[in-house]
Amino acid sequence: MGPPPAVGLHYGLPLHGSPRLKPAVAASSTSSLNTMTNLNRKLQFCPTIQVHETFAASEYDRRCDANATCQKMTPVMAMKIKQELNEYKLTDMEVHVESRQYTHFFL
Repeated sequence: MGPPPAVGLHYGLPLHGSPRLKPAVAASSTSSLNTMTNLNRKLQFCPTIQVHETFAASEYDRRCDANATCQKMTPVMAMKIKQELNEYKLTDMEVHVESRQYTHFFL
């Protein structure tokens, strides 16, 4: 088997995560995709109901903090952060050889 494609395919659609993803399903196998999708559809609810206590609205302010960094981030700042993360993942981050295909890159 050759090297993984430059961009992976997932249900016949290009992914935007990693340049080393292996295809999950070939784009031409739509009939096997439909069969696989129908086989994997199973929904089951838990019969146990769990209720947990939380803070009342008067005790805990749930509004967004306008001074949070994410509220002031510009597209240029976001792009620089993504570029720095990509560079770190490519050069410094230790990843097991068999797990590299799952490393997420920002494109």
